[in-house]
Amino acid sequence: MPRTKQFDQKDILRKAMERFWKKGFHATSMQDLVDHLGINRASLYNAFPGGKEQLFQEAFQFYQKEFGFDPKRVKQELEDGSVRVFFINFFQQIVEELQSGEEQNGCFITNTTCEMPNQSPEVRSLLQGHMAKMVGFFTHIIQLGQERGEIKNSHPAETLAKHIYTFINGLKAIARIETDLSSLQQAAEIELSYIFDG
Repeated sequence: MPRTKQFDQKDILRKAMERFWKKGFHATSMQDLVDHLGINRASLYNAFPGGKEQLFQEAFQFYQKEFGFDPKRVKQELEDGSVRVFFINFFQQIVEELQSGEEQNGCFITNTTCEMPNQSPEVRSLLQGHMAKMVGFFTHIIQLGQERGEIKNSHPAETLAKHIYTFINGLKAIARIETDLSSLQQAAEIELSYIFDG
């Protein structure tokens, strides 16, 4: 796909992601993007012929690449590491980010999912693809934990993986309205107890 050479694609996608992250897809207009990106409308359409939706889809994919987990790195860590320790650290990182305000606009993917009823089939496909990837990622780790005897919960690994994915998105959504953020830590501890002990 042709790009306008004078613009840095990564910078454009980062700024577009920031705007969509803050306002959401539907509340972000092309004029918002033009103003935020500092690009005139003609140049923006030249770089992204599909307009706002194409820019959103590419910004979404940029977010996944920049902020997503590296499954290969995690699998290497777990070759000799503890599955329990992995999940403890994983949930602790999420809670700390929410408590510190690092995700003060909420999670980009969770926010997009909440807009889902009005989204296009292409955006729905992106969200479904992300969910499948994360559920597959968690499933592998849970299977490893069950094989090692670290996870006593007898539910199928994929079922537990979907439970975790649902919990994480719910936690991030609630964090936007919950004033007592210490309760997030308690919720994470209960979730961990369920995962490992059933």
